[in-house]
Amino acid sequence: MLPRFTKNSLIFVLMLGIFCQYGCREPDVTFFEVKRIDETLTINDLSLVVRILETFQPDQLEALPPIFAPIPDWESNRTLSIASLMREEQDKIVKLWDLDRLARRFEKSRHLQKTLTRERIRIDQFLGLVRCLGVSIASTKVNPAYDHRLNLKRSDDRIARLEKDNRPFANLSPDQQFEVEHLAHYISRKDRCEQLIQVPDANKVLIKEYEHALKPVLPENYFNNPILEVTDWQEEIGTPFQELTDKVASDATLTWSRENNQVFNKR
Repeated sequence: MLPRFTKNSLIFVLMLGIFCQYGCREPDVTFFEVKRIDETLTINDLSLVVRILETFQPDQLEALPPIFAPIPDWESNRTLSIASLMREEQDKIVKLWDLDRLARRFEKSRHLQKTLTRERIRIDQFLGLVRCLGVSIASTKVNPAYDHRLNLKRSDDRIARLEKDNRPFANLSPDQQFEVEHLAHYISRKDRCEQLIQVPDANKVLIKEYEHALKPVLPENYFNNPILEVTDWQEEIGTPFQELTDKVASDATLTWSRENNQVFNKR
């Protein structure tokens, strides 16, 4: 058995060695994983994002993508098949928050790199937090009664129809193009419902309490209701009944103009 003095000296030497080995290093990254949108956010997560975003220049803030991909908007002369255009839209959704690809937008900012080092977080982890925050914010803007599962089923039914449609989009009549593009919006509805349904209730509570602190540092579009843009109001509330008279136009007398998205009476 070692004498007490020898044991204490050994402990001291080991602690001194550890200090010399690690004491002069940059602090290790606090987070090891990228936050998923189905994980619970903390007040520390919110504070961290706010501190970092407060250092952003306007052009850096504009480089942050929207939380959800834009709805399909196809030019009338697109010669790809409807099925190919659908796959193109799905690919856009996947790439929107590809963190490796997105991180390259910010890698040249030395100021941001210093900020991230000081906060002990990687760029992909920071962007993951921003996305998680964004989806959580969006979920608080949706009517609590909105049935995500029902709308996922509706979306799957319509998307399946279009994924089998090999007609070139440019070959369709204006009315047919309008109808196909309308159905293609269900890609966006499905994507948004799939993300929103994952948000924990605790995140919604936290966002509502601290939204005032997030609004000044996040893009304005993060605070919009993401479902309004993909709502089919005729599907939701039906077509109101109206008696036809000589003064009321019927469907047979109406034409649609793609240029200004308006309906005109032929009479």
